[in-house]
Amino acid sequence: MPVEILQNIFAHITPTRVLQFRRLCRAINSTLCAPYFAVLNLSRHIIHQNTAGASKNSYGPTDFDRAWCHWPLTYQAYYVKTCLVHVESITWYSKNMAGCSIAESIGGLHCLTFLSLSNNKLRGRIPASLGSVQNLEYCYLDGNSLDGEIPNEICRLEKLRDLQISNNCFEGAIPDGIGQLVSLRHLDLSRNKLSGKIPASIGELVLLQMVNLGYNRLEGEIPENVGKLTDLKEMNFEKNQLFGIIPKSLEQLTRLESLVLRGNGFYEAPS
Repeated sequence: MPVEILQNIFAHITPTRVLQFRRLCRAINSTLCAPYFAVLNLSRHIIHQNTAGASKNSYGPTDFDRAWCHWPLTYQAYYVKTCLVHVESITWYSKNMAGCSIAESIGGLHCLTFLSLSNNKLRGRIPASLGSVQNLEYCYLDGNSLDGEIPNEICRLEKLRDLQISNNCFEGAIPDGIGQLVSLRHLDLSRNKLSGKIPASIGELVLLQMVNLGYNRLEGEIPENVGKLTDLKEMNFEKNQLFGIIPKSLEQLTRLESLVLRGNGFYEAPS
């Protein structure tokens, strides 16, 4: 059967179901994975929203939003272009994304400033493409089952004010480039499996008001330059494998209201 006929037949099936037919045979798989078919199929079932009057807020998620996280990149890219390109805020509610991953094409959401996917049972890794969302200011991915390392690309988000990725399964070191997040006010990486040392570059986050690195596997000493974080009100490093002398520079943190260091191996400096 000619490819054009196959495409027109399958294009009538909703995009949330059509790709399951790839298993029928090799010819159908090739047809359904073609970029042209992605455009044809999606254009028949979704409302184009790439106009200035489109909604700038996304609540839900919709069935298409959930499918976006599973689709091949050809589908993902067209969906972003037609439905999400002008979105500034995504708030997808608790547990509605169970089993999904964060779509690789999220990097195409150039207008996005607010991203909340907390407590959704998401799995997989944070895609490196998130570092391309240059206008992002608030990022909440806490309370999921995300794993792997925190991508270095996230340190490109110079407008980011709030990063909360606690209660996941992240491993490896905190990126050395964390100090490039010069607008950051709140940083919560607690309750993961992060290891290695606290990067010295954390002292460059001079606007930081809250930092929570508790319940990880961090080791080594607290960097001396944390004393530069003079806006800091809350610091929690509890239940790690930190050791050494608590730096005297902490005395410079005159706005500090809460300091939690228990569950480590700190000792007092000799008098």
